[in-house]
Amino acid sequence: MSRLTNTEFISSLKDAFDGISKKEKKHSLYFTQKRLSPANVEPEEPSKEYPLLIRVAYTTGGKKTKLTTEVDPSNLDEFWKQYTDVMKAGMALKKKDKKRKRK
Repeated sequence: MSRLTNTEFISSLKDAFDGISKKEKKHSLYFTQKRLSPANVEPEEPSKEYPLLIRVAYTTGGKKTKLTTEVDPSNLDEFWKQYTDVMKAGMALKKKDKKRKRK
């Protein structure tokens, strides 16, 4: 599993959502994000900025796929806007039906 560039990650995520929405088989998505820091970091440096590691793992019909990217703190605002736009478009939810009131 190699790390993708930010633009490759976004386009692969769009393709993943498109593929999942077209297939009627069972599928699942897992999103993970964490700070990427070296193992030997002194806790005395709280103001230092670290890159962000974002992972997406999805399964469609038994086929597992993993996507990973590393986002630099200077590019985080731009990436975050693109990422949230893709997430909102891919996770269009159906509104819950209202129950009838019984008399």
